[in-house]
Amino acid sequence: MDQGLIAEQSIFYDMVHQSGSASTLIKDANSAREKRLKTAQAKDEGMGANRMWSIIENSTIESR
Repeated sequence: MDQGLIAEQSIFYDMVHQSGSASTLIKDANSAREKRLKTAQAKDEGMGANRMWSIIENSTIESR
């Protein structure tokens, strides 16, 4: 398990035991997880695009 998930789960369990409103906490945890996944996905796509452009630039320079 990654450290972010472990930390999120421990915070989640502490909050459930303190407040007792589990459904709200589950929704909050799920939205936080979705945001992290979207951010990671956007970074991956950005890196992929940058990698592709560098390949194109390098091949263009080599062909000159």
